[in-house]
Amino acid sequence: MYEIGSFAGESAEVFARYFRTVHCVDVWNDACGAPSLAEVIDSFHERMNAAGNIVEHVTGSIEAAALVPDESLDFAYLDAGVHSRETTLRDLTAWW
Repeated sequence: MYEIGSFAGESAEVFARYFRTVHCVDVWNDACGAPSLAEVIDSFHERMNAAGNIVEHVTGSIEAAALVPDESLDFAYLDAGVHSRETTLRDLTAWW
């Protein structure tokens, strides 16, 4: 499965319990109100290392979607971008 927009990895940690491999796609360039981006990234890496089945992809949603073969996913969780109508439709189109 792919999680688009992983931030600190809270949902990736849950997904890792139910999927063989969780691919996390994020650019990790904004702390989004957290004290620091470094803390967010450290938190993600702690969860990734503890789970053992999370793969980090530091790239954008559209770029990642282009690398995934059509009809190869069981599940994609889209939670990236600025949550605007435009970016949401762009992500949906790319991953569909």
